[in-house]
Amino acid sequence: MATSYLSGSLRQRRTGIELMSLPELWTDLQPAQRAGSLDTAQVTLSELDTAMQQASELGGAGSSRARTDLFLGLVARLTAQERIFVLGLL
Repeated sequence: MATSYLSGSLRQRRTGIELMSLPELWTDLQPAQRAGSLDTAQVTLSELDTAMQQASELGGAGSSRARTDLFLGLVARLTAQERIFVLGLL
């Protein structure tokens, strides 16, 4: 999974997450403040993969909002550098 992410691709072909429709990513959302060492991960690769898999499987009425909530919950826990990386993957 790490190799795939470092190569710039997600395991899921489509997540349904539309970045341009999420203005809060670019303005309101501040990186999480980390307690302790900067080396302590807040979001693991497994959590990221699980969230992307869940997003890719959502469908039907309300799924767009559910994907948005899922993604923003994950992004809120990322540092600025991690956010740039994840947004680049999408």
